[in-house]
Amino acid sequence: MCSSDLTVTSAPPTRTLTGADTVQALSFSDDATVTGPVVFAGYGLVVPESQGFGYDSYVGLDVKDKIVLVLHYFPEDAEPTAKAMLARYSDLRYKALNARQRGAKGLLVVIGPRSPNAGQTLRMTADTALSGSGIAAATINRTAADLLFGPSGTTLDQAQQAL
Repeated sequence: MCSSDLTVTSAPPTRTLTGADTVQALSFSDDATVTGPVVFAGYGLVVPESQGFGYDSYVGLDVKDKIVLVLHYFPEDAEPTAKAMLARYSDLRYKALNARQRGAKGLLVVIGPRSPNAGQTLRMTADTALSGSGIAAATINRTAADLLFGPSGTTLDQAQQAL
């Protein structure tokens, strides 16, 4: 079994996180080592305007050659109609493709503090698709997310609440 590591260098001291309860590659991830700045893209959702409900987590963000950090699921406080539409586009593979199409090198997924199973890494499940996503993708826990948010002066809790 392969292991996944996440090294955070944004604030001294540099920390390397390991272990499936902290960081774990997603089943459709490319096998790669990626480095770069991390950009938070909310839930990483993109709902085409053609659906009569436009929503784009990437508006105003430059993620080219960066690692995108997204929340799992979709906004829990959304109205029922909006929630139903967002749920259709919240699949992790779809989120990975959104990041890749915008030039990202990697994708990190965290379960937000206001979501079920808050702060845990995602359970590894079989992906029935035969191909990879074309991007390195992993799930991280709350500790890892807090390290990434630290230098911004914002917490994961605040970021999720703002959405």
